[in-house]
Amino acid sequence: MNIPKIGNMNRRVDVYKKTRTTNEIGQVAYADTLVKTVWAQISPQSGSMQYQQTETVLSNLTHVITTRYESGVDIAVGDHFAYKGRRFEIEYIIDPDTEHRVLQFQCQEVEDV
Repeated sequence: MNIPKIGNMNRRVDVYKKTRTTNEIGQVAYADTLVKTVWAQISPQSGSMQYQQTETVLSNLTHVITTRYESGVDIAVGDHFAYKGRRFEIEYIIDPDTEHRVLQFQCQEVEDV
């Protein structure tokens, strides 16, 4: 098992969760809320690009974002990371050695043009 060294977690990434709100006319809406900022390692894995008619670019470029276990234990599938204008949607979460040292988040990068 290749567990990254703590010194390799050299990126400050923001963690966002969807929070339920109510707008002025009483409708339920969801907003991204910054929860915390953590140290992480970002590793690209593979990828492809899809361009849609709405001028949105969906990048299937999959990344693994690694954090210390304690930093990531309250992060869930459906949350996302933000780093330098890039957004990484969390699809899977793995404790690679089951020793609760690090968590690896399998993410998909999504960008708006």
